[in-house]
Amino acid sequence: MTEYHPHEIVLELHADAHPHEIPHFLDVKRSFSRKNSDFDIDELDDVLEKYLPELSVSRVFIPEEDIETGLKYQEISDHYSREERQLGMANTYLLSFDKHHKTLDVICAELKKMRVVKDAHPNYVAETNHRKFSKIKDYINDGLWGLDMTNCRQAWEIERGMRGVTIAVIDTGIDPKHEAFKGRISDRQYDFVHKTTMLDDPFRYELVGDYHTPDSDPTDYSGHGTQCIGIAMGSPAKNGFSGVCPNATILPLRVFYSYRDLVDQSITDKASEVDVSAAIHYAVSSGADIISMSFGASKKLYQSALEYAVRHNVCLFAASGNEGITLPNYPASDARVMAVGAVNQKGKRLVMSNHGEHYQPFIMAPGQGIIAPHLDGKYFQLTGTSMAAPFVVGAAGLILSMAKRKGKILEAKEVYDILLQSADTPFMRGKKDKQYGYGILDVQKALLETKRRL
Repeated sequence: MTEYHPHEIVLELHADAHPHEIPHFLDVKRSFSRKNSDFDIDELDDVLEKYLPELSVSRVFIPEEDIETGLKYQEISDHYSREERQLGMANTYLLSFDKHHKTLDVICAELKKMRVVKDAHPNYVAETNHRKFSKIKDYINDGLWGLDMTNCRQAWEIERGMRGVTIAVIDTGIDPKHEAFKGRISDRQYDFVHKTTMLDDPFRYELVGDYHTPDSDPTDYSGHGTQCIGIAMGSPAKNGFSGVCPNATILPLRVFYSYRDLVDQSITDKASEVDVSAAIHYAVSSGADIISMSFGASKKLYQSALEYAVRHNVCLFAASGNEGITLPNYPASDARVMAVGAVNQKGKRLVMSNHGEHYQPFIMAPGQGIIAPHLDGKYFQLTGTSMAAPFVVGAAGLILSMAKRKGKILEAKEVYDILLQSADTPFMRGKKDKQYGYGILDVQKALLETKRRL
């Protein structure tokens, strides 16, 4: 599959090259037109006109002030905060075009030669961490083994989470009608997917659901986001299922569009760098305490957005990936993010689970045959690191809930430290094992450690 969008470039200008107001891409609904692409910077406009004759320009990040007042606007004024300017968010743009006269690498190289340009690169693509799943008719007790291995039932006697803790899940969206989420979905929910036709073979692949216009309806069309949200925060069900932190507020942010393989009928999810970055920034500005990311890319992406989250003391978690490799997978291998790998019922690392020195801080959690909510009110049994990460996300939600009940604020690094220091270490060969990180999540021990520190 394509590694980047063939008709989009991400452009960042230096702070002293601030152009006039340009619409944010969330609200760009006009056709391509030259009049929408003028930066009023002669050397830049000349190159764009030469290589990209049909061009639309839009901002990637919504200013925090505009997020507070809502998304219904046409132009962004000089509303960016000092911090957003420092991180380059005020000067980051998405260039969208139908035609280009040179390869994207050549165009980006030409742009980067200019004094006003800080960076220019294709809009790279991320994928959900593929998972093996099967539909179930009735609950299989073995599918709930993860709750037992991590001592969730004992942990719930101490804390079950609270609405005052908001967990953002950046993924394929949510099934809003599922019983697992009733009454707990934030009104800040959003669908960031902008118009895309990025299919390598339109005769083999078929786009599924909404993939054109961002809006406030992050409906899930593949199930991946619903599954991840459910494991982290799903409400208790009659059949025995429960998410790890069942009382937290859910902030679903859809960035992945889905498409079906017409040959084998499988569904794959893809997201662009700009949509993921915008969603991270939006989650932070919307008051998220935790961000969950069960996806990956080979490129080191989302840097300004992740730094923005760190500066606002937001806990960041990501699945390590399912390729069974030790190479870096982003965002899990970013040092500001806690990576989560997957183990089986015996506590052994799944062969598919990425691991190694690139993933630090690193912890393991259940990821094989895990029961989770699926579309249309159903439940599926799933395997992969995408299932493991939400266990740790939910545990962090319980830790923060304990602190907030006592009027205390924990630093994100302290939450990571609590999770790592309380992890179970049955197969460890050292303090930081290359395969298991700091060990396997133990929610009960994590809460007892939190209680001791508070």
